[in-house]
Amino acid sequence: DADFWRLLMVTFMSAVAAAAVGLPIIAGATVLAKKRGLDGDNFIGPIETSLFDTLTVLAITLMVVTLK
Repeated sequence: DADFWRLLMVTFMSAVAAAAVGLPIIAGATVLAKKRGLDGDNFIGPIETSLFDTLTVLAITLMVVTLK
């Protein structure tokens, strides 16, 4: 059984971990798109959503497995 504070810690740390990895990747992709003359608004949004969803699930899974 997981208590409230452990779940809160896993939730918070998974968001921090996903942001620490995902934000630089999205920033780099945006800069690369701008340098190539592309409109990043057309495709960066879906990439960002799928990347952060994947990173969040991965981070939660890794934290739950290691905290057992």
